[in-house]
Amino acid sequence: MLQCKPLRYLNLSHNELRETGGMVVGRALVNNDCLQDLDISWNHLRNKGATGICKGLKENVGLKRLDISWNGFSINGAKALGIALKKNRTLLNLNVSSNRIHPDALLLLMKGLTLNDSLTSLDLSKNPISNEAALACLIAVDITESMRLEDVNFGDIPVNEEFIKLKKSLEESRGMHVTHGPIMAIKPFKFKKEKPNAVSIDPHKVFFTHLNRKGMRLVDLFKRFDKGRRDHFILSKEQFKDGIASIQIPLTLGGMERIMENIETKNENYVDIAGLFETEKEFRRKVVRQRGSKKPQQTVMKQDSFDDESLKTTG
Repeated sequence: MLQCKPLRYLNLSHNELRETGGMVVGRALVNNDCLQDLDISWNHLRNKGATGICKGLKENVGLKRLDISWNGFSINGAKALGIALKKNRTLLNLNVSSNRIHPDALLLLMKGLTLNDSLTSLDLSKNPISNEAALACLIAVDITESMRLEDVNFGDIPVNEEFIKLKKSLEESRGMHVTHGPIMAIKPFKFKKEKPNAVSIDPHKVFFTHLNRKGMRLVDLFKRFDKGRRDHFILSKEQFKDGIASIQIPLTLGGMERIMENIETKNENYVDIAGLFETEKEFRRKVVRQRGSKKPQQTVMKQDSFDDESLKTTG
């Protein structure tokens, strides 16, 4: 590979490269700028073998297509691949199917991929990726304008209606093609309609009061309905609504909308719940002050708290 300049395509699939072979091929990639298409699928590439390939890809300036399917990259390989993609600017087509890429591994891969502006095709099929992780991947594409992905293959992963909605949006706005498995039928949750004469109570107080009664913090709620395990707190509005519905906080639709308005991102389809952390801190300070107050508990409840019936009729 180092000396053969005319070589454009190399198929090393179905061999026993393993760790040593992977490191050798990786070193060769660093110094070769002529090879454009490399197939090293079915080679037991794991651990040092997988990371060796990624180190070579990081420095390579000629490869356009790389097939590393049917190996065992898993989380360490995915992390190394993400690091490589941060720097590589020539690779267009990447096949990482059947590589034990689970949701946590996909997160590490996406960290690097969101900083890549050259890759156009990504095959993630036959990996243990959940609907939530696949959706998180599409959200990352949607909010990262610099990404050039045109084709993403999730294989037979079952997806929900929210995934389909975002997929259609990306098809219309970017001409993107997304392959996925069957659509899961989930009955949508409906928030209560606001009553015409309902007493107006701050929905944030309703939200945090009930969250506190359930012994939960905001970050606990986020972990409950964000299966993608991202390193930020941006969610789609549908994800946020589903999370609130899952713990049955009695907000009206109007109350929910008012909360989301305050934490809406530049993309109106998403919210950043980090914007609620300061509100939560203030609420918890108030609860502590109430508990330390010398006033009778009954008086404090009338001034600063809410009974269950008033909460159920608010917005």
